[in-house]
Amino acid sequence: SLPYSAGKPFEEVFSDASPSANDFLNQTLQFDPDKRCTVAQALQRPYLAQLFCPEDEPVRSPLDTSDFEFERRKINVKALREELFLEVLHYYPEKREVYLQEQARMEQQYSI
Repeated sequence: SLPYSAGKPFEEVFSDASPSANDFLNQTLQFDPDKRCTVAQALQRPYLAQLFCPEDEPVRSPLDTSDFEFERRKINVKALREELFLEVLHYYPEKREVYLQEQARMEQQYSI
């Protein structure tokens, strides 16, 4: 693990940048997500004033956490290879059927 480092102020590191650019960096590059501004807030920062058009910004509700369940699974290398192989076979349905029938016959299917 690396030792703690307080970091340097953006104004010092990017001395040639405008104050609004440094403010934008300071608000968006916070490590703590509770201190970091949201995307909607970032779009309203003075640095992006020329690009921001509220009528043209797509918005949506937050993604459901169940969409990311695959990231929580514990999977070994063999099962991961199998999953990747099945994903490739998605583009070759006839070969996928043959493969799945073979696996069922040999009783070697993975529960993915």
